[in-house]
Amino acid sequence: MKILIIDSDKMMRDVLLKALSSAVVFSPSEADDIEDGASLAASILPDFVLVDMDAIADDPAAGVARLKAASPSAGIAVISGMGVDENAVRAALAAGASNLSKPFRMEQLKLIVGIDGSSPSAPESAAGARGKPAREGVSPSRRKNILLGAAALAVSAGLIFAALKILSPSALPPASFDVESQNISYLACSGGRLYVTDWLEQGVYIYSIPKSAAEKNLLPAGVYKKNDFQPTAASAFGSELWVADSLQGLFVRYKIAAGGNSILPDKNFRSPSTSPSGILAEKDAVWSYDFNTRKLYKHTAADMSVAAVYDLPIETPCGMARLSGLFYVGDTRTGRIVALNPRDMTIALVAEPREYSGGKEKMVGLCADAVNIWTASESGRIFRHDPSRLSGELK
Repeated sequence: MKILIIDSDKMMRDVLLKALSSAVVFSPSEADDIEDGASLAASILPDFVLVDMDAIADDPAAGVARLKAASPSAGIAVISGMGVDENAVRAALAAGASNLSKPFRMEQLKLIVGIDGSSPSAPESAAGARGKPAREGVSPSRRKNILLGAAALAVSAGLIFAALKILSPSALPPASFDVESQNISYLACSGGRLYVTDWLEQGVYIYSIPKSAAEKNLLPAGVYKKNDFQPTAASAFGSELWVADSLQGLFVRYKIAAGGNSILPDKNFRSPSTSPSGILAEKDAVWSYDFNTRKLYKHTAADMSVAAVYDLPIETPCGMARLSGLFYVGDTRTGRIVALNPRDMTIALVAEPREYSGGKEKMVGLCADAVNIWTASESGRIFRHDPSRLSGELK
């Protein structure tokens, strides 16, 4: 079977190649962009084409049509990530492509390519691979209210950040780190450890958090992997690590072993939402949110019963933390960190870290230790932020 992969991210190409080679004997080909991809498709006439949405983002319908013209009999699937423009996905689907939405299971990849004994799947509806209704963007009126709320509270932002500086005097300076995981879906911090979930490798990678600015690396401390496990969110508190699996609709509570370098399964809980995509564990409560509906749930930690439900005023949430009394939530689409008032979850301030400004990186995870905010990008980099230094980046 001839499969063509078009993706500018070599790490993602390598992951797909590894995954597919373990499932079927095939002849792979790779391309960085649509230009080379279409040319290669015309030359080799692949059986199937996997193309990253970014490669055809300028005109998804035209990109799919170009690939179909180059290789008329090939099946085509567009791979989309968190924060992708739903209109772009719809345009690709209307042009005859299927959609494989990150995070996805290997079974979904095999099914859509047709290496499970069936023929390649027909184009899906706008629900995509997750089988969820396509989420509409925030309405103009709601977006206006969100921005007005942020602007009204921006006056007090300097005072808030000043307080953070006083409360967190030992915050380490901003820094970036490269890690082993290539498909980061979330971050969690606890006890001097950073827990990095990888949705495709089905694992949790554990790193030692640097204790000083002189330490330039996140040192590997352990790894946990399990079949039929897709960690799409995680949060650590004390000796517990809570992990959400959005595709199974589960929360799994793990016990963190002494030293923090390994975890052991403890108990499963069913999520009240169909796609639990974020989680934050505290002493007596666990918070979770659904990426598709943007609903925020407050759970009683003992049994995960729902105590309250809020609307998240954020389009594409990608991580949650509490620091100095405020909730911090990452936003994939804008690359911003939004601080929320814990009383009613309204916006207190909005900051755009320099690492994500102008779309340089795409945020996929956020957590906080006692003094620093940590974020993860889709490119596989981890960033450490000093909250007191975000004041100059207020939007």
